[in-house]
Amino acid sequence: MMAKNETGHRLLEKIAAVHGELAPPERAIFEELQAQLARGQVPTPEEDCALEVILRNVEIRKKTGLHLHTPGNGRTS
Repeated sequence: MMAKNETGHRLLEKIAAVHGELAPPERAIFEELQAQLARGQVPTPEEDCALEVILRNVEIRKKTGLHLHTPGNGRTS
């Protein structure tokens, strides 16, 4: 079984890879949890769940062809 901090770290790495696809609220959650991990705080099970939901949302948007047009996501059209 993976330690809690390993799970949170792994999820944050996966989200970092799709950072440009995050909705603004997802980006805020990601950045806050990333900062917490950098300070040595271990994400709670609820925070890990939130990260999993963010990844699921990104995957759903990809599968359905829904693209967010928000500042900072690199999309121009």
